[in-house]
Amino acid sequence: MQTPIVIKELREQPFEEIIRLNCEDEMLKFKAPVLGKGQTAIIPLTQNVRLAYLSGIPLETYKMQYNQYYNNNVLLTISMKGDLVHEWDYTATSKISTRQSFMYNPQGEDSFFIAEKGKKFEQVTLIFSKADFLNVVDKFFDSDQKSEKKKCIDAVFSKSAKGAIFDISKVITIVIKQVLACRLKGNFRKVYMECKLYEIMAHYLNAISSVKQQELKFSTEDVQKLQEAKNLLQNLDQILQLSVKELCKKIGLNRFKLTMGFQAIYNTSVIKFYHQSVLEKAFEELHHNKTDSITNIAIKYGYGTTQAFSTAFQKQFGIRPSEVQ
Repeated sequence: MQTPIVIKELREQPFEEIIRLNCEDEMLKFKAPVLGKGQTAIIPLTQNVRLAYLSGIPLETYKMQYNQYYNNNVLLTISMKGDLVHEWDYTATSKISTRQSFMYNPQGEDSFFIAEKGKKFEQVTLIFSKADFLNVVDKFFDSDQKSEKKKCIDAVFSKSAKGAIFDISKVITIVIKQVLACRLKGNFRKVYMECKLYEIMAHYLNAISSVKQQELKFSTEDVQKLQEAKNLLQNLDQILQLSVKELCKKIGLNRFKLTMGFQAIYNTSVIKFYHQSVLEKAFEELHHNKTDSITNIAIKYGYGTTQAFSTAFQKQFGIRPSEVQ
């Protein structure tokens, strides 16, 4: 990676053009010599919790100071597309890949994210005050769930680590896209956005509290093989007769380590992840391909009938294939 250009604020850049999109939020398209083309927005989810959106294809590698406005806030960054690097005090770094997230709490340290030249990225950050974050967490745990609650809080406020990286479900990125596309106004919008905040946090906190890393021990090589299995499943374009035994043989892990390790690290079963991955591709095709029939798309992604495809699709996304816009 080339030496990045340090940017303190977006507004310091000599923009060639800025276009405000026709919506209630300040969603802006921009074009600049260093930042390239992109979009940015700050969207209130509640009175005190905001969602910051930024996407682009940089013309040069740049490093943006990330805590300049949000010091002492809790920040939950989600990578929706591309790879980003977060840097703390010019030393500690964390790479966040597509569908990973990083929750942290700057407390006086400088924090940056680095966007690489020519590589498209899309990221969202939820911004909480400490009090608001703790109030949100409180809503998800009963009084007898102290250990689960502590795990979620420690992911942010741990004294031994700046934060933690988690793989997130596609559901969260779909919810975020719904937030970005929302055109409701007034109280309808207010209630809708608050619901979306809790929907995102429900999936996120569930992922943190469900990981039982202390009960399972995997070597670095095991984790790499589990990542290989995940990548392999994500690259398959159809629902086929997948054999867990064949997958174990292909990546060199026994059945216990594959099934238990996959569940522990990715918070889902191997087969469920596989089916979700294929359905996510079908969702994207339905969104972009307005000419092909649902039946043809169902067949393309390995479903024997439109009904089977529609049932699986609605179970995962909460809408029918015909309702995808």
